[in-house]
Amino acid sequence: MISVLDSAEKGWGLYSFPEVARYLDIPIRTLRSWFNPRRGKDALLKGQIAKTIEEGAWLNFHDFIQAYAVKALIDAGVNPRHIREAIFEAKEKYGLPYPLSMRGHVVYADRRVHVLPPGETNPAELTGKIKGQKSFMPIIKNYIKRIEFDEKGMANLFVVYEKKFSDGIRKRVIMEPHVNFGEPTVEGTGYRVSTLRDALEAEGSREAVVKFYEVEDRDVIIAVEAFKYAPELKAAA
Repeated sequence: MISVLDSAEKGWGLYSFPEVARYLDIPIRTLRSWFNPRRGKDALLKGQIAKTIEEGAWLNFHDFIQAYAVKALIDAGVNPRHIREAIFEAKEKYGLPYPLSMRGHVVYADRRVHVLPPGETNPAELTGKIKGQKSFMPIIKNYIKRIEFDEKGMANLFVVYEKKFSDGIRKRVIMEPHVNFGEPTVEGTGYRVSTLRDALEAEGSREAVVKFYEVEDRDVIIAVEAFKYAPELKAAA
């Protein structure tokens, strides 16, 4: 495990439990239950940042992505017991340390969780009575659509909100672990989305914000819209 300081200094992202619970729109007690052992069972997810009395409990970017994936799987009808079982199998049998935040590895179909072993084309089932059997079913990977990966196949970017303007230009609000500790940021500006939103409220016009922060008008527009339409930001609007 790593320290809070290491996660912050090395660009691995840093989030409090209340913050992640708000992003995922779930009760904080639900989120904590995923990371805490219960009734003699291992935790559903193992946080990467060591908990201390002084600093409390924190999560890094991979913790956030895996929690996001767990919510997506549960919303799709996958039993939490199957998710726990799948994560264990993926780590033990296939050597995948962060199976829910790795490209193309853990996927799901028909309410069961599968893994796509490196170098293979058909997923193997991780849960159920016949573990390891090959599946030729269409695989649902909706939650992957908002995640981008690095050359090693690890999640390194989460798309919070995206807008295509009338002139064809696309702008995004993203979360990258090495930028602003992983907080939602207007891509290409270096500014937290909340910074530009709050600046507009203070200045009263987009023109003033554009001039003071040296950003484009589109950057201010998408910052404001993100709080209206992005699920992860609506609660903070």
